[in-house]
Amino acid sequence: EFLGTTLQSRAQAEEIESSSRYSEDARSIFINTLFKEDARLFMDTIAALNAMTAFSEAESYVREHFGHWKLDSDIVYKFMMAVRRKLR
Repeated sequence: EFLGTTLQSRAQAEEIESSSRYSEDARSIFINTLFKEDARLFMDTIAALNAMTAFSEAESYVREHFGHWKLDSDIVYKFMMAVRRKLR
């Protein structure tokens, strides 16, 4: 399962920020690290993810469009947790 076990165990192990908005620091880190400094790609990705209704859709989207991401990294985890909070 894609990120499933990792997300669940990490979510239990750490407190997750309650805000559904991305902080400026997080946005900056996501753009610079995951999106290779491409703010437009970040915004387009967020728009696509915001249109989804289930986390499994978001997982598939990330797998398809960002297969080069190291899925077990902290930054990808934090990004996916922000997505997960939005889709709840």
